[in-house]
Amino acid sequence: MKTHFHSEICTQCGKKYDPCRGNCPNCGKESVDFAEVKGFAHMTPMGWGKELTLFLTGLVGLQLLMLAMQLIAMATTKGAYESAGLSGASLKAALQSFTGSVTFYEVVDFSAYVILFCIMLVILDKDLYRLTEKFKTGRSYYGLICGVGIMFFSMFYGIIVQMSGLKGNNNNQSIINDVVADSPLLSLVIFGLIGPFVEELTYRVGLFGILKRVNVYFAYIMTAIIFGLIHFDWQNPTALEWAYLPDYMISGVLFALVYDKFGFAASFLAHAGNNFFSLLLSILANLAPNK
Repeated sequence: MKTHFHSEICTQCGKKYDPCRGNCPNCGKESVDFAEVKGFAHMTPMGWGKELTLFLTGLVGLQLLMLAMQLIAMATTKGAYESAGLSGASLKAALQSFTGSVTFYEVVDFSAYVILFCIMLVILDKDLYRLTEKFKTGRSYYGLICGVGIMFFSMFYGIIVQMSGLKGNNNNQSIINDVVADSPLLSLVIFGLIGPFVEELTYRVGLFGILKRVNVYFAYIMTAIIFGLIHFDWQNPTALEWAYLPDYMISGVLFALVYDKFGFAASFLAHAGNNFFSLLLSILANLAPNK
């Protein structure tokens, strides 16, 4: 525990650094506790403080950003409706209709993810290079294969749920399907690239990274639970929500496994590949002529 949460002073250059990195970032000297931290070799440890910051920013920050975007969208739309002459019950009904529309979800989700993406780039600072250099490693591209595998697993899981008698999708997937049908290209960018990047920083680099400093099995279990719960609709906990919860939890474990064994580039490619190909299939289905 001491090794994983306390800084180490390099015996060669005297600089302080996170021993989970394995080597001093200043001179390359191997950590004196390398045997204890070699399990972090494929990951990108950033110090428990920054990992906690990434996790809290991604978890709490996203919710706050979405709330702020909702308030802005509501205020802007209300002003437009009032300028058009709506008031009283008519104004209330129009606003209720707007908050349940696809446009409302697009404005809130797209803007919140873009802002969060920018905030996380600022938090990463110089560590952004450490993440991007992972893409130079050939083993990172195993992530694409893993992502497609996870996608097919989810499709198979969905078939089992449908065969059980439960029809339809959970709320998270239903909203995504509606948004994709309305804005396919933006959905590919936000849900296929920016979303996975933000979530990998939040739940793999941040959450899994800091929890693995405590215990690797604890890290996998808690990452799975939290990743599953963030996709759960607590306001409307239907049977479908509970049925699809294990799918998200298992996906959370698999993404964490890819990050643990192959690194950030691989887990990002797995997550992005899973989302991107799933979105493409949805877009192609929407483009297919109705029989």
